[in-house]
Amino acid sequence: MIPLATVQGLSTTLGALSGAALADLQALVAAVEGMEPEKSKRILFEAFPDIFDPYAATVSDVSATFYEEIRALSGVKATFDAQTIKTVPPKRWNALVGFGTAPASFEQSAGALMFQVLSGGLTKILTEMSADTIVGNAQQEDVLVGYQRVPSPGCCAFCGLLASRGVSGGGGLQVMGRGVPVEQTRGKRGGQGKGIRPRGTRAIGQDFHDFCKCSSVPVFESNYVQMQEDADKYYDSYRDSADKVNDGLVLESTTTTLKDGTQKNQYAWVDSASGAPKSSKQQTKMILAAMRQDLGVK
Repeated sequence: MIPLATVQGLSTTLGALSGAALADLQALVAAVEGMEPEKSKRILFEAFPDIFDPYAATVSDVSATFYEEIRALSGVKATFDAQTIKTVPPKRWNALVGFGTAPASFEQSAGALMFQVLSGGLTKILTEMSADTIVGNAQQEDVLVGYQRVPSPGCCAFCGLLASRGVSGGGGLQVMGRGVPVEQTRGKRGGQGKGIRPRGTRAIGQDFHDFCKCSSVPVFESNYVQMQEDADKYYDSYRDSADKVNDGLVLESTTTTLKDGTQKNQYAWVDSASGAPKSSKQQTKMILAAMRQDLGVK
């Protein structure tokens, strides 16, 4: 079992880094407040990578050390040193600053709005850097491995829903990578020579919101993460909400004949009362809404 205290140690360290980054952001926003909008935007675009890339790199360093600690606790032989991510792609910083410097952010007394938008995006990026480091290293292993989302006490329903799904990684534990140490292929074309990097498209289990305090934990075979005492209420709420949402849905199939004469079956969940199809995304939203009502959280 992976002790909860170990995970909380990571969460505490990442929280301290996030707090320090937000303090620097607050000082930066205060420095540009009152300037001409174009000058403020130019300063922010230039300053963000210089100020916050070091925070992102430190988050990745801490997460890589945590990965190695969990691997050792799990009794898995280390075949490579955990890799880190050095910088956030410039387009991520540019997108955040562009969003945070919309015209409304320069209206009278709008400095608070600018900080709110930028701080939310900054915390999300730092959380994703940790998750990308964990998942990226797991993809280098040649043993069964997945990852588990561990929420903080009193988390929102979204995080509770994702955490209640247990271990992720393509249906649970799996061999996520080809087991080739990065050191053996660095600098070569193809393979894993480029190491790990921030990811763009994310599975829903790897998605995080602004100010999210969830941790991503690697889980190896025959292991699991000790959760906080109130975790069961999220699991129970998820099961009850899923049962309510899925009640009355029936799986229907349609057969389509392709140009080459072969037939292809397509399946969809349909509301038996209205006949309206329900996509998996719609079902997730409905489960989330039911959990929010049940738990009394956002």
